Amino acid sequence: MKNFTLFEVALIILVTLAGIAWSIMFNILLLIGFMPGFLFLFYLCFKKGNALRELFQYALQGFMKTKEVMLILTLVGLLLPSWQAAGTIDGMVQLILSFMNPDYFFISAFLSTLLVSMILGTSVGSLSAIGIPIIGAAHTLGLSVELTAGALVSGAFVGDRTSLFSSANQLLSNTLEINRKLFQKTLWKSGSVGIGLSLLFFFIADIQLKEKMDSLMVSKFEGNIIVMIPIILLILLALIRFNIKTCFMVSIAAALVIMVFYQGVPLQFDVLWNGTKTSGGGLEKMISLVAFIGLAGAYNGIVEALGIFHSFLTRWLQSSETLLAKTWKTMCATMFISLLACNQTLPIILTGRTFLSDWTKSKHRDQLARVMADSSMLFAGMIPWSVLAIMCSTILRVPILDYLIYAIYLWSLPFVTLIFSYHMTRRNRNTSNIPEVSTSL
Repeated sequence: MKNFTLFEVALIILVTLAGIAWSIMFNILLLIGFMPGFLFLFYLCFKKGNALRELFQYALQGFMKTKEVMLILTLVGLLLPSWQAAGTIDGMVQLILSFMNPDYFFISAFLSTLLVSMILGTSVGSLSAIGIPIIGAAHTLGLSVELTAGALVSGAFVGDRTSLFSSANQLLSNTLEINRKLFQKTLWKSGSVGIGLSLLFFFIADIQLKEKMDSLMVSKFEGNIIVMIPIILLILLALIRFNIKTCFMVSIAAALVIMVFYQGVPLQFDVLWNGTKTSGGGLEKMISLVAFIGLAGAYNGIVEALGIFHSFLTRWLQSSETLLAKTWKTMCATMFISLLACNQTLPIILTGRTFLSDWTKSKHRDQLARVMADSSMLFAGMIPWSVLAIMCSTILRVPILDYLIYAIYLWSLPFVTLIFSYHMTRRNRNTSNIPEVSTSL
C-alpha cells in the first residue's frame, strides 16, 4: 500500500467538509452530504493498492462500532412520543414549574443538568431525564428555548467531561495512562472556570427576564405520580448503572403500558412512527440520522485502520517546544479530527495515542489531559454533524446552531485552557530565566 501524500489528505478533507457544508446550507440530509466524502475516501484508498475486501471489512468494523449509538438514537425516536402519549412530559413540566425558582430559571436549568450528569455520567441520559421536561417548561412559559437548551447542554457536558462515571472521561484517562486522582484534579482546575463563566452568564440572563418569569410561573403541582413512572424508572436504572439502552427500553415500555391501561389510549403505531407535534420524535425522522451515523462509522473505520492522518499529526506537533505551542497545535489537530470523525471517541483515541509520547517527554502528560478534556471531549457537542450533538439536539428538539451560542461551557473552555497554558508557559519561562546564585566559602 502506498502512503498518502499531503495533497491527497487535503483533498479527502476538502471533499468531506464541502459535502457536509453543502447539506447544511441547503437543508439537505446529512447522509447525502457525507456520501461524496465517503466515496472519494473509498476510491482513493482503492487506488492506493488496498483490496476491496479489506476496505469493506474496515468499513464494516467502523459501522459496527456505531451500532449502540444508532440503537440509542432509534430509542430516542420512540421515547419522546411515548412519553407524550402517556402524559409523562406534561406531568414533568408541571413538576418542574412548581419547584424551580421563578427568578433563576436558566441558572436552575444549568445546575439541574449539571447535578444529574455528574451522577449519571452521560449527557444523553441527563438531557433525557431532566432536559425534556425543562425544555417543555420553557415552551409553556414562552421563554427562549434556545437559551434554555444552551443551559441544559452546558450542564450535561459538565458530567460528560468530568464525572467519574462518564465513559468518555474513563476513555481519556485510559488513553493517556494517567493516574485517576491526578486526572480528575487537573480537569477541575479549568472546568471550574467554565462552570463559573456559565453561572455568571445564566445569572445575567435570569435578571433580564425576571419580570416575565414572575408573571408566568406556575406554583402548584396538580399532576399524577403514575404518569411519572417512565422517567422515574429511567433515572433509577441509570443510577444503578444499567446501560442507557436498557434504561430507554424499560422507560418506553412503561410509557406504552400507562398510555393504554391508564390513559385509555389505544396503542397507535403511527404516533411512534411519525412522532407528535409537541414532543417531536418518531422513527421516521430518525432513519436518515441513523443511516448517517452508520456511514460516518464506516468512514472512521477506514481512516483508523489505514492510519491516514497519523504521520501528519506526528510531524505537526514535533516542532513545538513550549506548552502553549503544544496546546494550540493539539487543539487544532483534535478539532480537525472531530470535524471528520463525527464522534467523540476517535479524536480522543487518535489524538491521545499520537501525541502522548511527545507530551510525556516534556513532562506535561497531565496538561495533555486538561487540553484534550477542554477540546476533544467538547467539540463533539459543538459540531452540527457530530453524533453526540445530533443526539442532544434531537432530544431537546432545538437545532444545534440555534443554541450553540448559549452553550457557554462548551465553547468557553477551549479559550480557558489556552489561557492556562499561556500563563504556565510564561511562568516556566520566567523561572528558567532566574540566574543561579552560586555560593563559595
